Parts: sequence; structure tokens; C-alpha cells
Amino acid sequence: MVRLMASKKTMSKTQKKTERVAVFLTPEQLAWLKAKKNVSVTVRALVTEAMSLDLLKQSVKQGARPAPRAAARPRSPQSRKGGSSPKKAR
Repeated sequence: MVRLMASKKTMSKTQKKTERVAVFLTPEQLAWLKAKKNVSVTVRALVTEAMSLDLLKQSVKQGARPAPRAAARPRSPQSRKGGSSPKKAR
């Protein structure tokens, strides 16, 4: 189970561009993460990659609409009759 809990600290005169987040990980996930050299950079990279995949998924969904019937290329008379490809011997 992964649960995010944001903890806001008082901001100094200059506002921070990052925020601390607590995450509950399984022992295996924690061991893998601790094995990395820089945990913060690793987590940021994982989140960035997940965000990129989400954007890609959304763009594919939006672009995957079929063309309207009127814009589709008409089939040739041969393909409608089934005579455009050679017959296969069985």
C-alpha cells in the first residue's frame, strides 16, 4: 500500500519549490530505494517518468479516434469483389 501524506513546513523568506511527502513502502520497495545512491533524485525521476507516461497515454487516446466515413479512402472495385489478391491453394 502506498499512501502519500504531504507535510507543510513554515516557509522562509524565499518560497521552496519542493515539498516534503511521506510515503509508505513495502520492505522490498524500501530496500530497493535505499540501494540507490540518491533517494530524492530517484523518486523525482520515477514521478517524472510516470507523469510522462500519463501524458503519452492521454495523447494516444485523443489521437486514436477513427476517421469519419466520408474522409476514409474508398475501396477499389477489385477489393470489393475479392479479386485483388491471388487465390491461395489449399
